[in-house]
Amino acid sequence: MPKLLIQGSVTIPGRYSTRGFLAAFAFTVVQPVSVICVMDHTEKNDDFPRHGLSGHKTLFGYYVYVFPYFANMRSPITVFMAVVFVTAQLAARTEIAAIMASGVSFRRLLVPYAVGAGLLGLLTFAVVGWVLPLGNKHRAAGTTRGNAARLLAVVGFPVSFW
Repeated sequence: MPKLLIQGSVTIPGRYSTRGFLAAFAFTVVQPVSVICVMDHTEKNDDFPRHGLSGHKTLFGYYVYVFPYFANMRSPITVFMAVVFVTAQLAARTEIAAIMASGVSFRRLLVPYAVGAGLLGLLTFAVVGWVLPLGNKHRAAGTTRGNAARLLAVVGFPVSFW
């Protein structure tokens, strides 16, 4: 495999496939996660104003941290969907047959997918290692504290305990 990467520079079909793969991944992550965030907002729409959160605080104080969480949960299936989508597009336009007929091996055809998957793996590693812990800390501080304060108020502890 390293011989394939060292063998030649990145070719035009390789850049084309990698760009299409990353664009399809971005679309298949952003679009459904946006719908999930809208559904989450409609579910929690009454709670935000009740706790004194404006639209700006809700968007930049809650959904900035929730969006990467939902995107990370969906990333494995969206990588698969992006690979299938890009490969189906290449096959529908008979570009795979043309690439194979020009003498490119099947292994060399898979290198752009491996590069794209490696980039997405590094991105997921960074998100899981640095972004999600920070987001979970902020998200948990907002939701757990409110739920715990309500629970303590029901049990009989003063809410100022927190």
